[in-house]
Amino acid sequence: MPWSLQNKDSTESPPPTTCLVPIGPTSLSFLVATIFKPQPDSHLPFYELRLDLLPCGPERFDNYLHIAKMSPTDSSREDNVYMAKLAEQAERYEEMVEFMEKVAKTVDVEELTVEERNLLSEQDRDELSKICDGILNLLESHLIPSASSAESKVFYLKMKGDYHRYLAEFKTGGERKEAAESTLLAYKSAQDIALAELAPTHPIRLGLALNFSVFYYEILNSPDRACNLAKQAFDEAISELDTLGEESYKDSTLIMQLLRDNLTLWTSDITDDAGDEIKEASKRESAEAQQ
Repeated sequence: MPWSLQNKDSTESPPPTTCLVPIGPTSLSFLVATIFKPQPDSHLPFYELRLDLLPCGPERFDNYLHIAKMSPTDSSREDNVYMAKLAEQAERYEEMVEFMEKVAKTVDVEELTVEERNLLSEQDRDELSKICDGILNLLESHLIPSASSAESKVFYLKMKGDYHRYLAEFKTGGERKEAAESTLLAYKSAQDIALAELAPTHPIRLGLALNFSVFYYEILNSPDRACNLAKQAFDEAISELDTLGEESYKDSTLIMQLLRDNLTLWTSDITDDAGDEIKEASKRESAEAQQ
């Protein structure tokens, strides 16, 4: 328990203490435990323990946040991850970023787990205009410099590219151009490491290829580059599919399916565009012949 009780014979009584008690390792409901000291006029010199079961929700999150700030001790890394999950469920994305910033600042001691990395990257897109700069600053100042493994480096550089790409989707003019250039640099840096150090079937390498190709297609309006990148990633992964381990098989094959779906869509669009151009050229030639 994160609190301690003094002996009931002590002349000093502890102040009321409130703490969070999660219900299970993955639950987003928990007990709010409050301990009250004996009242001076009470004939019963006992402490009162009150427990309330509270499910998480937008209307409850302010209470949880208040309780967390009342804690007499510094929050642990696990506490901050837990509060970030609650913030995400309550759609309080700014608070979610705040808690994940605290988690990210501990990477000097231990790198983020897969769950923590995914939690950091899964921000709601509707809120990106408010929090992109905060996430990018976090990546630049803590996560990318502290990354030691190739997997972590590629993940964070890809994430940097993703957030710049999100900015490029709704920015205009010079800001859009700047965001697109930053996206390209981040993705290329991640790609250099991925090609050299990650297997073609690695889900992070495949995810990078997927997002990089989408960037070429949607932001740079370069369908040829998008198709070439996606096809190369898919073909290289297919050639080594028999080396894929059980732990990453599901993730890798799902991303490969997305790459193939995009290729089918993009090549169809390119064919349609080429057909339209041929039709237009034929019409022009017919009109010129009739003159």
